[in-house]
Amino acid sequence: MTAFGAFFGGFHSFFSIWVFCLMQIVPFIIAFIVASTVREDGPAPEKTDWQPLTISAVSVLGGFIAIFSAIGMVTTPTSKMLFRYMDLLNQFGGVIIGLIALYFIGLLTLGASSETKKKGLLTGFGVLLGASLAVAYKPCVTPTLTIIYNINTSPDNMMWGGTLLVLYTLGISAAILLVGAPLAVFASKAKSANIRLYLKRGCGALLLVVALLMLTDKMTIYKSMLVEGFVPAAEDGSGHSHHDHGGPQPPAAEEGHSRHGDMEHEK
Repeated sequence: MTAFGAFFGGFHSFFSIWVFCLMQIVPFIIAFIVASTVREDGPAPEKTDWQPLTISAVSVLGGFIAIFSAIGMVTTPTSKMLFRYMDLLNQFGGVIIGLIALYFIGLLTLGASSETKKKGLLTGFGVLLGASLAVAYKPCVTPTLTIIYNINTSPDNMMWGGTLLVLYTLGISAAILLVGAPLAVFASKAKSANIRLYLKRGCGALLLVVALLMLTDKMTIYKSMLVEGFVPAAEDGSGHSHHDHGGPQPPAAEEGHSRHGDMEHEK
């Protein structure tokens, strides 16, 4: 597996049948980017303000890349710790995303009056949201991701396997940004302040949906609804289809549980 192959595998998955699995995270990442970019007060800007869009995109995608890659490096102490507390982290993430959703809806105010404080708040929200979605995400193990996970089962390949995971997730992130950035720019230029307000609140409501899915442990059901009948069986020769897997499993997990309790080890 080459570096370009890992990046392209992630990027291509967004524009293939595997996008139905990625829809577990894509709408919510884009909702955050749009809500962070739109200003509901005052007239629509004549020129695009790239700063809030850049801050929100880098923070949310950075948080997602960091935690998703850390989870996939199954031979590392960090990955084993994340697996051990996965259920708790999932609940914590649901609470965090719920608070971010309430902030965008307008039901929660945090007293960030200055622009500097707002940017700091935006950055923190983005990192926490991206990290929380990485924990909740139950990925379909595509052919590219299968190869990367197999590489990561050997401690000797930890650095290279981790690099490939980061590049794979960067590819996914680049595709999300390719779609999300134009949507955020378009939404921010709506002439009516009311329309911008409704867009922001609508994005907040969408984030509230994923928060509830996480808190009620319904992400598996949501994934099944997305991929059932759309993602091909893609037999790997062992009788298992790639989309039946939810991600990596630590080879020496004492508890004997796979990620989120519904994963099988990819041979």
